[in-house]
Formats: sequence, structure tokens, C-alpha cells
Amino acid sequence: MTGKTRDAILQFTEAQGTDEELLNWFDVNKDRLVFDKERKKFMTPLQNEAGSTNAPPTETQIQP
Repeated sequence: MTGKTRDAILQFTEAQGTDEELLNWFDVNKDRLVFDKERKKFMTPLQNEAGSTNAPPTETQIQP
């Protein structure tokens, strides 16, 4: 992953982790991401329901 890709994922999502974990999170969630105008981030539906957290996504948040 390039530095720009990693920076964009970290800036515009709540995802955290290693490069491999970030790419896996994106691959699993890319078709479900919605933009939250208040947070100015792309969120999964479960993240939107639960509110913003800095915790890495849980198994239930990464279900396809």
C-alpha cells in the first residue's frame, strides 16, 4: 500500500490497523460505505448506528 492510500483510508474512515488490516477492512466494506457529512468520513452502516469510535472494526462490523 502506498503512503497516500494509507493516509486516505485513515483520514476518511474510522478504520485502523496495519496495511494488511486496512486493505482487508476496505475489501470487505467497500460496497457498503456511506459518507457521513457530519463526521466527514466514510462509514459502514453499523458504524453509523453505533456512533463514531476510534476502535478497529469488530467482526460484526466486517461481515460481508
